[in-house]
Amino acid sequence: RDARMTAPRTAVMGQQGTSLFVSALSVQRGAVQLFDVSFEVKPLELHGLLAPRGAGKTLLLEAMAGLVFSHGDVLLGGVPLDAEERRHHVFHVPDAIAFAAERARSVLRLAQRSLRVDNQTIDDLVNSLALREVLDERVHELSPSAQKRLLVAVGLLVPRGFVLIDEPLAGLDVKEQRALIRVLRLSTNERRAILCATASAADAERTFDRFTILAHGRVAATGALHELRARAGVHQGASLEEVVFALT
Repeated sequence: RDARMTAPRTAVMGQQGTSLFVSALSVQRGAVQLFDVSFEVKPLELHGLLAPRGAGKTLLLEAMAGLVFSHGDVLLGGVPLDAEERRHHVFHVPDAIAFAAERARSVLRLAQRSLRVDNQTIDDLVNSLALREVLDERVHELSPSAQKRLLVAVGLLVPRGFVLIDEPLAGLDVKEQRALIRVLRLSTNERRAILCATASAADAERTFDRFTILAHGRVAATGALHELRARAGVHQGASLEEVVFALT
């Protein structure tokens, strides 16, 4: 390992306000390929990963979490993390819950016991994500919206500094989206940031603080909306959709 990789990890991992950097990350699964992807996820922020469906958003999240083999680095405070170390700091919220035959209440109880979460935290999430009415239903019988909200609830219980969520707003009505956005916003703090992948520029614009736009397997641009507008050379009132069109 070089000098960067021998830095004292304990000090870096305990430090507040530390960004997660993706540096020249390349990964492939089947026909989906990503090349030299680099961007930063800052503490306190909701960060949107924006790309069309099938463009590799899920694959990128899995690579960042150390779940699939990739080339390049994921760094915390400038220190590269190997796949095992990433799992201690990054949590990927999957598309499906493994315990499909279990009742929603049982899934939350399992998470509570394994993560040693107090009852108040569980109750707050259940109420905020409107899950109380479905607690006694089996996961595979839940609507796609309820399954998504349950997945997000479990993901937010896991004590990781960076939570990666795939299409959190997909299938939710406007009221559910607003509730989920509020929960995600409240879940960001000096020790946590949330990265969400989405194919909807409209959803992204009203949800996230900063954005990373993927196009043709690479990062087309990353930054806050006003920065992306300037880079795209569009007017200051341009929507994120217009910005994406101009950049890609």
